[in-house]
Amino acid sequence: EGTSSYAADFTAKQGDRFIPMKAAATPGAPFDGETSYSADYTAKQGEQFVPLKAAASPTAPFEGTSSYAADFTAKQGDRFIPMKAAATPGAPFDGETSYSADYTAKQGEQFVPLKAAASPTAPFEGTSSYA
Repeated sequence: EGTSSYAADFTAKQGDRFIPMKAAATPGAPFDGETSYSADYTAKQGEQFVPLKAAASPTAPFEGTSSYAADFTAKQGDRFIPMKAAATPGAPFDGETSYSADYTAKQGEQFVPLKAAASPTAPFEGTSSYA
């Protein structure tokens, strides 16, 4: 019948078999040599870091104005007075809610649903207009 383009493009290739490498050292024997890590990351020479000593605490009190006191001064204005609670907790509510005021009983005829027709006992014989 013919050859597909896949079979024509990807034909079987011949080559040497893969031979895995053998371990350089026998397992369990101690390592005798230098690792690449110890060769690359040698000890560096330089001065040791000496942290600065903390300033001695002053014996005399501070006389002046700190930047905090200069930048954050007291603001002028009326004091906040919290509102009193509308009702004491646990006491029964004495009033009218917005729900009862907005949603009153409606006047009109009561809806009476139709009774479902009884299911037929005999199978349908005839034609229907449903396609």
